[in-house]
Amino acid sequence: MFKLVVQEGETPGKEYTLKDRMTVGRLSTNDIFVQDIHASRTNSRIERGDDGVYIEDLGSTCGTVVNGRKVKRVRLTPGDRVTIGNTVLCLVDTAAPPPLPPPGPGAGPGAGHGTGKHGHEPEPGGDREIPTAPVRSAHLSPPRPVPFRAPTSARAATARDDEDTAVRRKEQGSLPAAGGGRARLERLVAGVLFVVFLAVVLFAAKWVGARIAAKVLSPG
Repeated sequence: MFKLVVQEGETPGKEYTLKDRMTVGRLSTNDIFVQDIHASRTNSRIERGDDGVYIEDLGSTCGTVVNGRKVKRVRLTPGDRVTIGNTVLCLVDTAAPPPLPPPGPGAGPGAGHGTGKHGHEPEPGGDREIPTAPVRSAHLSPPRPVPFRAPTSARAATARDDEDTAVRRKEQGSLPAAGGGRARLERLVAGVLFVVFLAVVLFAAKWVGARIAAKVLSPG
């Protein structure tokens, strides 16, 4: 049975038992929910088949990185490290036998046969060292992963988003006032021009009328 263990990220040590098909991303609706603002909403898909476990990138922005190499689709083996944003997951095969511990000192071939503390034959009736074989554990649980670094906090990112939203709303709220002042100025200028135009027309009409009257009333 395979499972993914979070080694680096917001929830180090969290384990996900693999199903036939699972999605990974920062949306809570994903089977593997990574609280990472650098990950896409649905970043990758993991499929478990008869021939192994495969991971496929779903066109994400940050990509899917396996053992330091960005991939499109690749088969995973136990021990592979999958990086999505700032979150690192490790594939673990729980059915694999645990590694055996190294033998202790004095457990090599010929140790403790016919020799005493100083490599001489033991004296009759003297104390003899009885070699002991190292005790091997029947089952070793996988080591608990230790976080390597703390990624960017999701709460800090949310606070920055709220601050940006407040600034945008403030800027949008100031636009109508500026636009209204400009419209009033344009109407004022248009009114002044219209009054000047009427004055010029009246003056011209008066001047033309005076000339006509002068011609009519002039003798001969």
